[in-house]
Amino acid sequence: MSLTNNIAAIYLDESLVPLIIGISKISDNLKKSLVSYETQVQDIEKLMNQKMPQIYCDKPNTPIPVEIGEYVSISLAISIFLSVFWMGLVVLKSSEKNIHIL
Repeated sequence: MSLTNNIAAIYLDESLVPLIIGISKISDNLKKSLVSYETQVQDIEKLMNQKMPQIYCDKPNTPIPVEIGEYVSISLAISIFLSVFWMGLVVLKSSEKNIHIL
């Protein structure tokens, strides 16, 4: 006990022996856990440093082809234009009727 803790045998008190044994066991467990932690960190670093293979796609597909989106936007623009034109025509014709009545 005195050799492992670098304490002279003369200075060892019998009441401190259980405390010293407990501290040495805790110290041993900490050393073991530190070593296992370092090996786990090294394993994780190895895995992180491995390069993943690049994925190449020669023919990418989208859920909705771009052509359909283009046709939808054109038809939406035409319908909005015709709606605004028709509303303007209705307002114009109704205001002409109001002018002739007065």
